[in-house]
Amino acid sequence: MKKGYFFSLDAFVAIIIIGLGIYMAFFTSSSAAPKTNIFVLTEDIVNYMTSTKIYEINDDIYPYIKYLKNNDIITDNSNTLMEQIGEFYVTNKMIEAGNFAQNLTRNVVSRRYSYQILINNTNIYNETLTNQSTALLLISSKAIVMGMLNHSVSWGPLDGEVRVWY
Repeated sequence: MKKGYFFSLDAFVAIIIIGLGIYMAFFTSSSAAPKTNIFVLTEDIVNYMTSTKIYEINDDIYPYIKYLKNNDIITDNSNTLMEQIGEFYVTNKMIEAGNFAQNLTRNVVSRRYSYQILINNTNIYNETLTNQSTALLLISSKAIVMGMLNHSVSWGPLDGEVRVWY
């Protein structure tokens, strides 16, 4: 009788331990972003902004870009996104530069990250959840930006930078 009681209790404890192990494995998750994702994300944002041309952007998804085109604020649709931000910077259209950057990145960057777009160390757009000084990890990626105004006057080179942190 005592052996049966001992083995039943032993099986019951084993089931509880296995159940807790399964629960911990499947139902607990880490809220910290993996470090490799932030490296890839920073580089991807820079690649997206330096290789995507304005004419490749769908005006229906980005109505602000359509507004800028229709009102001749954007004059060269063959500019890359970063070149256009640089052109806004050179012509001192900082509000347009910030709104342009915000519209282009809001659907690209996960909300769990903070990020900043700079031209020559001047803040163009900043989406901050946590302060850079208290960030666990901050990654920066840079690109040289240059272009032409009205197909006649060249500007640049400028230092385009994207910082991502959490």
